[in-house]
Order: sequence, then structure tokens, then C-alpha cells
Amino acid sequence: MKAKISLIALLGLLVFGAVSCKKNDSPSDEKGIKIDQTSLQLKPGEDAVLTATITGLDGTIDWSVDPAEGVVTLDPAGAGSTKCGVKADAEGDATITATCGDFKATCTVTVKKEEIKTPDVAGEAGKYTIAFRAPETACIGDIDICLFGDFQGNDPKDESAPIATKIEQTGFDNWYKIVFESADATQAKGKICPIAIDGTRDWNWQGETYTLIKGNGEIIDDFGTQNKIVCNAVGEVVYVDVVKWASDPCVAPFPGGDVTFSVILTNEFPEDFDPSTIQIAVAHWDAGQDELTYDFTYTGGIRFTGTISDFPAGQQYKYNIQYTPEGGEPSGWIWEKGGNRDVPFDGITNDEVAEWEGEPWNPIPGGEGTFKITFSESCNMAQYEKVIFTGNFAEESWGESQREMTDNGDGSFSWTGEFPDNFQYKVIGRTEGAEDAWIGPGDNWKFDGATYEQEWTCE
Repeated sequence: MKAKISLIALLGLLVFGAVSCKKNDSPSDEKGIKIDQTSLQLKPGEDAVLTATITGLDGTIDWSVDPAEGVVTLDPAGAGSTKCGVKADAEGDATITATCGDFKATCTVTVKKEEIKTPDVAGEAGKYTIAFRAPETACIGDIDICLFGDFQGNDPKDESAPIATKIEQTGFDNWYKIVFESADATQAKGKICPIAIDGTRDWNWQGETYTLIKGNGEIIDDFGTQNKIVCNAVGEVVYVDVVKWASDPCVAPFPGGDVTFSVILTNEFPEDFDPSTIQIAVAHWDAGQDELTYDFTYTGGIRFTGTISDFPAGQQYKYNIQYTPEGGEPSGWIWEKGGNRDVPFDGITNDEVAEWEGEPWNPIPGGEGTFKITFSESCNMAQYEKVIFTGNFAEESWGESQREMTDNGDGSFSWTGEFPDNFQYKVIGRTEGAEDAWIGPGDNWKFDGATYEQEWTCE
């Protein structure tokens, strides 16, 4: 495996002459490391950011958490970074430690579900009802909230989407309810989406994270990073907490025009990498695969800048990256990992990116092979007329590049053919007249250069 070093650590090496923490010649008697918060109280799904400060020491900071899994997930801004994101996963206690050589500082974290009181809402015969608490937002009373879902064709611009009404009960200021009918009980599911302040109906405004409070319903994953509400009993009420919106519905979206992008990379690079060989691109919802080569300029350090003319109004964006090793070929475009970003109203962005869907400086070469996916009985693959293999094939964009898989008759499906460098893929179940179903994990499967067979258990 190639040795790697973070760019931040590399710069630290150049400036300080060492990457381990040690006492320097500071005249101050105060030497050590501190975290700006010694304790955190979070609810599952909430995020926080910790900042560590070192005094009288030279070097970089390592972040760790005990227990390593289950309660919180750490997301440092980069190797050796003074900042570290904290995501609350499940109820429990954890201790986060920032270490600099022999010096340590800790922050205790308690993750506990909020006890949410619910209003008194009655169900309606023959209909489904969702009562939900919306995030506190200054303009929430001035905008409508819809339920977009499979029962209506899953189109966020569909004017037939049922509109929420405010629940007028003392002590429940941010509570709303949506009542809808569904002829097919299996389609009684959807997403709560505010109509933006400018009247936009768009998936950009959906409720990104939900918590089921009570009722005969469930919260399921959708595309790995989003939630969907399912109602399981007609005539009953499902109570839900909308933890956060994917975008702020109170902020008018970017009106369209020129956008100046500025992005800093904070992830790890090869030991001998040349940052000027990195290319950065911006992708948005309306962009095809051949439109991703926007002109970005390396400006020293780890910053890239570029301007895109006529960027569409209200569009979110994410970054792509590729790297050309010395004497080699470009690695191929790799997506930024994580959620899409909003363009500021003034069209000027300042972003940091630490994670990608793969490593552009360690590209996996394309070729020809057979991919075999074996599904558990709980996946009920018989419900699909076709099983489709889709990936980042070179000639088409994601979602449109589809290849039919062969049913092997034993719960497994396979596809044989050519695939591009840095191949990622998913599987779609298709039935005529019904919406396609993404099958498998939330994240795309990544071809690691050796594994052709996968197993997946449906819950």
C-alpha cells in the first residue's frame, strides 16, 4: 500500500520541521491542548463541531472516540485538523479525545432522544394522516408544506401534492398535519417538503432526517442519505419529528447566472503528488456527463477556483475530482461524498471537501468482467420483472446507464461486460407501471479491483 501523508501535515512538516507534538521554546508556562467544549448533549441525528487549541506545542492533532462505534461518528476536517465534526448516531455516552503527542483533552458526549409531546390528532376513515413537528424556522408560517410521495408519482412539482395544515393547539406551535388517500397501501409513503419562499417545489427542500415518535408507521432510508415516511394503517395517525430540512426554505434560492466557486481540499494525498495535476469539476442536477469539465484553476496550497456562467436557478451542486499521476493517465471523475450544496444567493461559494466516493490518486483500472449479486429471500426478487445493473459507464450519466442482469435462478443475478475506471454501481428492481426500486446499500458499491461477487440482505 502506498504511503500517504495529508497535505496539512505536509505543510506542517515544512513550517515546523516535525509532525509530532512536543514542547517548543514558548516563554508561556501554559503548555497543552484544550477543546472548546468539555461536554455535549445531542439527540440522535444531530451534528456538532469541536475545535481543539494547542498552546506551547508544535505539531498536529489526532481525534478519537470511545466507544469507536455506535454512539457518535467523528468527521475531522482533515488529517491533523483542529476541527472535528461530531454526528450523534444512537443513544449512549462517549468520550472524544484530541491528542497532540503526550498531551490530551477530552469532551464527553451524551446522546439521548428528546421526549416529544404530541398534539391530539384524530385519524380519518379511509385516509392516512401524518402529524409532524417542523424545524423551527422564521418563515415557516409563511410557506406551505406538501407531502411528495410514491402514492402521487413521486414528482415534487406535482400540484396535486396534499398540503399540510397547521395544528392550532396550545403548546404545539410548529406542528402540522397532512391527510391523504392512497388506493394502494404499499404506496402510502412520501417525504415532507416545504414549498420554498419563492414558490419552488423541489426535492432540494425536503425533510432530510425524520424521527418516528409513535404510530403505525416507519422511517426508511432512501438513497442512503435521506428518509422516507411509510404509513402502515389506514385511518390512523403517524407522528413524526422532522429533524432538519435539506435546504433552508426561508432563503430565496440562487436566481441563476454566474457562480464563482472556491474549494479547499482537506483530504489525504500521495506522498509525491503534484496538486497542479488535480482537476476539479462541478456537477448539478441538469448537467450531463459531458458537461463536467468546467475550468478550475489551482491557486496554490490546496485551493481551486473557477467560474461557471449561466448556472441554473435554484440548483444544488457537488464537486467531482480526478488526478493524473506522473507519467500516467487521468484517474477518471469521482464524486464528492455526502450531500449536495446550495449556491449562495450572491453566487459566491467557499467550500471544503474532505471525502470522495473513491481515491482519485489510486484509481482502479477498468476492464471486462462478471458481476454477481446474491440477494437474501427477504428481498423478494420475484416481485420485479427485470433487475437492472447501473453504474458510472463512460458513455452515459448515472441513472441512465443501465444494463439488464441475468437471473441465475438461485437468488443471484449477474452481468458481464466492460466497465470504466473507478467503477461504481447499484442494482435496480423494475416492474412495468411501478417506480423503480434501488436495491442494496445506500452508498454505491465500489469495485475494488478484485471483488466481483456481492451479497445483500434486505430488511
